[in-house]
Amino acid sequence: MSVRSAAPPRAGLVYSILITLGLIAAIVGAATVIYISYEYVTRQELREPVPIEDTGHSQLPSWLA
Repeated sequence: MSVRSAAPPRAGLVYSILITLGLIAAIVGAATVIYISYEYVTRQELREPVPIEDTGHSQLPSWLA
């Protein structure tokens, strides 16, 4: 004689909630990637940044080099 266990009574609801959250996360992630890509393509300063002026503060100390 074998014993079969049934799924928990609210398993369908839990699975539906998890699938819905996964779809929402996928949409938010895709929107973020699209936004970042759009900004990179449309803004020149992101593709070719202007060099920062050398004020002497950006160099390593001699004892560290």
